[in-house]
Amino acid sequence: MGLAIAKQLVDKLNGTIEMNSKKGIGTTCVVKLPFKISRETEIRRPAEKENISVAGLRALVVEDNELNMDIMMPRLNGLDATRKIRSLKRSDAQKIPVIAMSANAFADDIINSRISGMNLHLSKPLDEEKIVSAIKECIVSRKIEIPSV
Repeated sequence: MGLAIAKQLVDKLNGTIEMNSKKGIGTTCVVKLPFKISRETEIRRPAEKENISVAGLRALVVEDNELNMDIMMPRLNGLDATRKIRSLKRSDAQKIPVIAMSANAFADDIINSRISGMNLHLSKPLDEEKIVSAIKECIVSRKIEIPSV
């Protein structure tokens, strides 16, 4: 199961996995991921996120159960909904922030959220501070333009 998840992540990041196995010795896995050197000359500071106002922003929250709704909603779950959003032929389909809200917080759950195209994975219970911080993180990391109020 772990190798299957690793393969999905590597494919999503346009990388490769090489495996070499020797009987009685073991298996070596090599993961190669392409990275680009950022042209940004300034490193983002944590304080940058604190200076962002979310006043006037709107969010669509999809929930089917206040206590323990997971990203596994009936008909169309959160993972599939995110894949559909990301595959839309719209200029904002890759930029719109999608944040998972789930009672499931295992590594596999978080990885599956990211593989589907979600920006962040928040585990329940949620509070206002967690949600606002996640929205600010999406704004800073995706350089999303904030409409003026």
